[in-house]
Amino acid sequence: IVAGIRTAVKRRYDVVNMSFGSFGASLPQLLAIDYAHRRGLLLVAAAGNEFADSKNPNPDTFPALFPHVLTVPATDAGDLVAPFSNRKDANDVSAPGVGVVGAIPAGFDLVGKGFAAPGACSAEVPATAGWCNVSGTSFAAPMVAAAAAWIWSARPRLTNDQLFNLLRFSARDVGKDGFERSTGFGVVSIPRALARRALADDPQEPNEDIGLVNGTLLGGSATPFILPRGKRVRYLDASLDFTEDPIDVYRVAMPQNGRLRVTIKARHGAVFAAVFRRKARSVGFFADARDRDILGAADARRGRAGQVVVRAQSRGPVYVAVGTPRGSGGGEYRLQLRRLPG
Repeated sequence: IVAGIRTAVKRRYDVVNMSFGSFGASLPQLLAIDYAHRRGLLLVAAAGNEFADSKNPNPDTFPALFPHVLTVPATDAGDLVAPFSNRKDANDVSAPGVGVVGAIPAGFDLVGKGFAAPGACSAEVPATAGWCNVSGTSFAAPMVAAAAAWIWSARPRLTNDQLFNLLRFSARDVGKDGFERSTGFGVVSIPRALARRALADDPQEPNEDIGLVNGTLLGGSATPFILPRGKRVRYLDASLDFTEDPIDVYRVAMPQNGRLRVTIKARHGAVFAAVFRRKARSVGFFADARDRDILGAADARRGRAGQVVVRAQSRGPVYVAVGTPRGSGGGEYRLQLRRLPG
C-alpha cells in the first residue's frame, strides 16, 4: 500500500482510490498518506462493510479513519445508508454501493466472498470475466474518486484541500438535515460541486504535529516559517475539522528571549491555541496544558478572541498549534502572530 501511494505521487497522479481497509492503524500508511496529501493528491477510501457484523460491528477501519482521507459510505437506490456500511464521524460523502454493476475478473468468487448475492453474477464462479451486481463501500468509493477527477478537470485551479471540502459541502443532503455518521454530508453531486464556491485554501497541510512541519516525519525539508525572521506580524485564516484536520501546527522564527503574542479568534465553533518550545517533539493533542513543552495557551469560542504572550528562552523556532475540542466539529479561525519588543 505504501509503495502504491508513493508510486502515485511519483507518476503525478491526481486521485487515489483505496477500496481496502484493516482494523489496525499503520504509521507507515499514515505517513504515506500525509506525504501524498502534501504533494497535492486527493485520497479516497471505502468506509468499510462491518456495521452489521455480529462479531465485530462497526469497527474502526483504516485508512478510512485517517485525517485527510475522503471516506465514503454506501447508500442504496432510495438514498438510505446500506445496512452493512460502517457509521463513523470520519464519514464524508456517500455514493451508491448496493447492486452496482461491475466487471469482474476471471475466477474471482464474489458470491463466496460475500460481495454479491447468489444469482447476481453471470456465473457463480466465473471462468471468464463477467458481470455482477455487487454491493459494498469498495464500490461506492470509486464513484467519489471518479467524481473528484471530473470536477478537478473542470476546475483545475483547486487545491486538493479545496476539492476535499468542496465534495463534502456540496453533497446532496439525505436523511436528517446536516451531517450524519451514516452518510456523512450526503450523496456526492457533480453539478453541485461544479457550481459551489470553494473555501480558502488551508496553508501547509498536512500539519497535525511538530514532526510533520519540522521535516522529521516525512523525511523532507521543514515547512517555511509562518512568521519568518524580519517580519513582525502575520494574519492567517484557516480551518479545522475534528476528524479530517484536528490540529494545525505552524513554525515561528524567534530570537533569544523574544516575545510573541498569539491571538486566536473562532469564526464559528470553538478553537484553542498553544505555543510549544523549540525542543518539543509533539503537540500530543494538547493532553496536558501544564506540560513543560507548552509556553502558553489560549482559547476562543463563537467570535470571542483569546490571547497569550510567551517568551522564547532560546533562539530558534517555536511551534504555534491550533486545535478544536471533541464535539465541536471544527470551524474557521483567524490567527494573529505578533512579535513584541523584548
